[in-house]
Amino acid sequence: MASFRDDDYHECMRKLTDLKDALASGRLLSVDNVLSADDATVKEFLASDEVTALAQDKELFDYFFQTMDNLEEWTKYYDEPTRKVYYKYEEGMTLVSCFCEAIVDAPLLDTVSLFIEIDLFKDWFPNVTAAKILQPITPGRGLYQCQQTMPWPIWPRDMIFSASGMFDHTRGGVALSCIKSVDEGAKYFG
Repeated sequence: MASFRDDDYHECMRKLTDLKDALASGRLLSVDNVLSADDATVKEFLASDEVTALAQDKELFDYFFQTMDNLEEWTKYYDEPTRKVYYKYEEGMTLVSCFCEAIVDAPLLDTVSLFIEIDLFKDWFPNVTAAKILQPITPGRGLYQCQQTMPWPIWPRDMIFSASGMFDHTRGGVALSCIKSVDEGAKYFG
């Protein structure tokens, strides 16, 4: 899972597809037999936190890339040449989905580094009073907590969320970061 630990989403998905193709065709060999999808080792690997996270990422990334091509279903908040913010109330969900797009006139590495330094958000954003990394998994994936003040009469918010990201070289070097609230009691990498 070195590709997973390096946050190389496309390489991970290619390897998983190759594995599933090899399993389906009977071309995957272990020391003494041909492995199948019914093999305990294969089942354990396919049910691992890493593979599960990749499947969830794929679902989110596919959804957002489809969304980028069709914003008519979303409510516009900003739609300017250098930034866009849209939101949508989705069926069956209690929270709102947000779509944000911005052109940042800076090196990509510097910009992405800011998103990775979540524990410093409290120093950069005046309404964030606390921020910490609860469970780092990779540089681009983890479980985080932020506390944020809100305008009166709303009480401060305590947010726990997971984040994952990818670079999509097929779309001209797009960097996509997906942040998702964590359901109470949900397991996150152990």
